[in-house]
Amino acid sequence: VSESLGYILIFAVVVGCIAIMYVVGSQIIDSNQTSTSFQSMVQNFNVIRSNLMATASGSSPVMTTTLNVQHGSLALLPPADSDNLIVVKFSSHPDISIPIGRLEYTSQSTQRIALEDGAIITAYDWDTQADSIMTQEPRLFYSNTTGTLMICTVNLRGNRSSISSSFVLLKLKSSGLPSPINFLADDQSDGEYVQVCVKTLYTNAWKDYLCNIPGMQGDVDMASPPEWANVTLSDRDNHLNGVKNLTIVSYDVDAILD
Repeated sequence: VSESLGYILIFAVVVGCIAIMYVVGSQIIDSNQTSTSFQSMVQNFNVIRSNLMATASGSSPVMTTTLNVQHGSLALLPPADSDNLIVVKFSSHPDISIPIGRLEYTSQSTQRIALEDGAIITAYDWDTQADSIMTQEPRLFYSNTTGTLMICTVNLRGNRSSISSSFVLLKLKSSGLPSPINFLADDQSDGEYVQVCVKTLYTNAWKDYLCNIPGMQGDVDMASPPEWANVTLSDRDNHLNGVKNLTIVSYDVDAILD
């Protein structure tokens, strides 16, 4: 009897070890698959951004991208749903409000990657948002020789959609080339400050970017609401207001997620 009990105990221990190894191993495999899928999506977003810029500029009126969405979901959030907004304040001119949409991938873990206004932002720990970084920047240029700041925005338009199936087709279509809008500072001798306010889920990444534009000094408004990245820009070299001319170019791109 004792020998039979011994065999039963040994069998139970072996089965228990196998079960533990299966559970732990499955979790490790799932974690690795989720991480691999996220890294693959990071590369896909770089391709999408390239296609978006080509579509916005008119060099390729229509671009399509096939994506393999696994271990997460891909969402298209037009301005009405994303609530993303860029507001530019300059001299005595009325505030300029520009809506922008967002394309966003959310993994099964706490990782996210977003494409908004031509910028790619990655958040490796969405619970804290502390690790959100901008890996590809939007189109914003400053010339300290002329005191000209150019802001190019890209608005993703379309119907709200979210897909978590294996294969997804993203279609981008240009809605035509915009006309640049020019604004002159009231003070043409020294120029004036420009305040750029971005309403976004990724405020840390936007603040870091706006404070490090080549040739410009960026000062964060610490009193701004948590969903806003408000930064005042001035010329870095001459320590004066600096910006004499502001040019804004707003591109609209229609997106379909299918």
